[in-house]
Amino acid sequence: MFAAPARPTPRRSQTCTPRVAASHQRRGVGSRLLTLTAETLRARSQPTALYLWVLEQNVEAQAFYRACGGRRVERAPVSPPGGIASRLAGAPAKVRYAWEEPAALLADA
Repeated sequence: MFAAPARPTPRRSQTCTPRVAASHQRRGVGSRLLTLTAETLRARSQPTALYLWVLEQNVEAQAFYRACGGRRVERAPVSPPGGIASRLAGAPAKVRYAWEEPAALLADA
């Protein structure tokens, strides 16, 4: 997981492809990744909000993000990989979770 500028604004950062292997879930890995991301954002001269996208069908990840204080703020269709529509099965959707104050993810915040 890493924080990258999200949309053309210096006030938001997006984590890209945060995934934890099933064999490592429920071991604190996801929480640690979010904490490290929040620490990185806090260290910036102008801290930014944080958001990430998750497939709508991934209800376990959504529950995790809500438990970590994330707020569901948007729903959108998934873009076809490489822009090739035939690479999608059906019409999947993704949802965006946001933390306006990523420092809330830190234990000492």
